[in-house]
Amino acid sequence: MLFDSDLFEEVAYIEASNSVSFRQLFEDASGLSRLIEAEFKGCNFVGIQTKTSSKLLHLILAIWMSDKTPVLFHPRFPQEIVDALVESVGLKNAIIDESQIKKLFSKSTPSKRIRTTSFDDERLASVVFTSGSTGIPKAVAHSFGNHFSSALGAHENTPFQVGDRWAASLPMCHVGGLSLFFRSLIKGGTIIFLDKTRSFPDGIVATKATHLSLVPTQLLSLIDTKVSFLKKLKVLLIGGAAMPDFLFEECVERQIPIRLTYGMTETASQLATGLPYANNAGQALNYRKLKIQNSEIFVGGDVLFQGYIENGELIRRTEEWFSSGDLGRIDNEGNLQIEGRVDNMFISGGENIQPEQIEKVILGLGLFSEVYVVPVADKKFGFRPFVFVDELVFGNVSKELEVLHNKLAQKLPKFMWPVGLDVLPPKLGLKVSRDRLRKSISS
Repeated sequence: MLFDSDLFEEVAYIEASNSVSFRQLFEDASGLSRLIEAEFKGCNFVGIQTKTSSKLLHLILAIWMSDKTPVLFHPRFPQEIVDALVESVGLKNAIIDESQIKKLFSKSTPSKRIRTTSFDDERLASVVFTSGSTGIPKAVAHSFGNHFSSALGAHENTPFQVGDRWAASLPMCHVGGLSLFFRSLIKGGTIIFLDKTRSFPDGIVATKATHLSLVPTQLLSLIDTKVSFLKKLKVLLIGGAAMPDFLFEECVERQIPIRLTYGMTETASQLATGLPYANNAGQALNYRKLKIQNSEIFVGGDVLFQGYIENGELIRRTEEWFSSGDLGRIDNEGNLQIEGRVDNMFISGGENIQPEQIEKVILGLGLFSEVYVVPVADKKFGFRPFVFVDELVFGNVSKELEVLHNKLAQKLPKFMWPVGLDVLPPKLGLKVSRDRLRKSISS
């Protein structure tokens, strides 16, 4: 991966009205890299646990220049998970937190001699963690070639180049947020960081972005009050979770340029992207491969990760096709339709239950904005469905369940009706952990 020096004078990012060119970014990272090299001598990996901001771009680039690989931790990971992951990746003392970041930046000075603008495609470029929705997150390693191929294919589908502005609305510790940096580097688009003193909706509008990536819950916070801003976007990518039909239909009705995407951590972000206003995930982008086998989605291509980091070593992926764990089908037009997760399914009284099927029906009732169904143990049936919702519409759980059952009577068989209901607990990240929901029922 080679950065085009013709882009040096273009704006790499804007934060708090401060515009920074790619030249400034590379010069600052060059100076910072000397400190990182000395501080973490002999370390192959350097962990970073911080919120998404411009400093993260400087740190990532500096770690690359130091011939090391950044490992990106979500700032909201519980300490016990961080400790387990630090040991697994083999970081020991090689992790940069908020206090160390301040110290490094206070000591660093820019270097006019840029150390490098070229990175070997075979080198490891990042380690990011899976969402951990069903257990301890896995440490996923990508090469520069993986990220470069991902950025190229995404650019061909939804260009992001000089003059474009993409709001950093997704955490850069996730592969979806991190991919924005690679897209910026290959074509010179500008990343706009949100003003954290504003509410999320106001912060998004203040970026004056031309491009935006959101998960459905973020879109929900914008759809009622920021429609004029959303309509002016060149593209709005939605991924990371199932898109409720009512929300998609509202976007189409209001002429918001929505495009649904499908991807995963192991494929360096987007794998497939739908056409504007199409209620499907579209077809595989260039440099990707996709197939359906026994209703499960298998993925491959140049974007597929190198392997997992375990005990400080890269355990290389050997298979050409990787099992996504997602269920899907290809429709008559050749587009991907996502139907749920293999490991979410459970058996109740001999019946196979796919939680996403129940969730889709409940969302369609228009009562709730977020719905998650998980199994709860039952002596007679083995497991029964239990539902978590974003809020109580009718004031108490008993009334909520009564209304829900009445509305589901003509839409789902009784064995698929939820036997219990609760309000979703606060999230630790963008995705809801189903494992955490299941455990909260028994607790």
